[in-house]
Amino acid sequence: MKNYLVYVAGPYSAPTLDEIDENVRKAIKMGEQITKVENCIPFVPHLFHWWEKFYPHPYEFWLELDLEMLKKCDILFRIEGKSKGADAELEFAKANNIPYVYSIEELDKLVCIMTDGEYGNLYS
Repeated sequence: MKNYLVYVAGPYSAPTLDEIDENVRKAIKMGEQITKVENCIPFVPHLFHWWEKFYPHPYEFWLELDLEMLKKCDILFRIEGKSKGADAELEFAKANNIPYVYSIEELDKLVCIMTDGEYGNLYS
């Protein structure tokens, strides 16, 4: 049975380090929930936070890296919250026919549809 790589898109940037840490925590929590959906493996780009801490790069570097990783993923999971980067990732997914969801329930349903071979153009 196929495993699906699920890209977690959500807020990262924030005015304070505590708020950034909270955004990273939320993304990791969602990644943990995704592991409970059969055949799903999360990819949480927020974990690049640690790379950025030790080797800082401009915002554009991270967005380009994230989009390259998103190309390899089967599904985008958009967590709530205002985010220019996550919005760009969602638009990229739409433009590249990568299915996207907003909840664990939607993810579970989509994976069932994709696994059963009945996946069509759900977002047109």
